[in-house]
Amino acid sequence: MGEFIEVSKIDELKDGAMKAVNVAGREILLVKVGG
Repeated sequence: MGEFIEVSKIDELKDGAMKAVNVAGREILLVKVGG
């Protein structure tokens, strides 16, 4: 099983906002939708 890696706090993104992060060499896009 993989490990948990925190990349953002829930309150860092406003509704509809996006944030690109790099985790272990993989680019991931976080999107906050619906609160």
